[in-house]
Amino acid sequence: MQFLMLIFSLFIAAATESSAQISCLTGFITDGAGNPVENADLDFFDPLTGAKLVTPGDNSDASGFYNVCVFPRVYNVTFAPPAGTHLLGRRYDDVHLDTGYVELPVELGSGVVIQGRITDSLGLPVGNVDLDADRLTGGRAYTPNDESDPITGNYWIVVPPDEYRIRFEPPPGSRLRGLQIDSVS
Repeated sequence: MQFLMLIFSLFIAAATESSAQISCLTGFITDGAGNPVENADLDFFDPLTGAKLVTPGDNSDASGFYNVCVFPRVYNVTFAPPAGTHLLGRRYDDVHLDTGYVELPVELGSGVVIQGRITDSLGLPVGNVDLDADRLTGGRAYTPNDESDPITGNYWIVVPPDEYRIRFEPPPGSRLRGLQIDSVS
C-alpha cells in the first residue's frame, strides 16, 4: 500500500509540474467591421515538419473569443473562417508561445469568392480536389477549406482581389489529371 501511495504521489507531482508548463494562445477574432467571428477554426503546425497538432475545442465562440493551450514552443498558427463566408483566412508564422498566456487579436478581412463545381469527363462530381491560388505577381494566397466537397464536387475559396493562377490537384490515388487555369481576375 505504501508503494502505491508513493507511485500516486509521484504521478500527482509530475502532472502538476507538466501542467505548469503549458502555454495558451488567446484573443478575439473579428471581421473588418469589428464584429465577432463565431466558429473560426485555429490550427497549430510545427514550422519544421509541417505536422498539424490535434487541438480539440479550438474554435472561436459566439463572441469571437478563443483560447487554445499547447506545449510552449514556436508554431505556425492558422485561423480559418467558417465555410461559406466572404472572410479571408489568416496565417501567422513563427508564433513564439512561452509558458503562460499570449494574446493575439485577429481580424479577418473580406475577400473575393471563387466558386464552382468540379466534374470528370462524364459530368460526375469529383470530391477532395485541392485548390491552390497563386498570385500572378508572386506568392500563394492562404485558402483554408480549399478542397472540393466529397459528394457534390462544389468548391468555395476566398482570396484577396488580384489576378491568380488556380491549380486543381486531384485526390491522391486518383487517375484524374490536375488542371491549371492561368489567369483568373
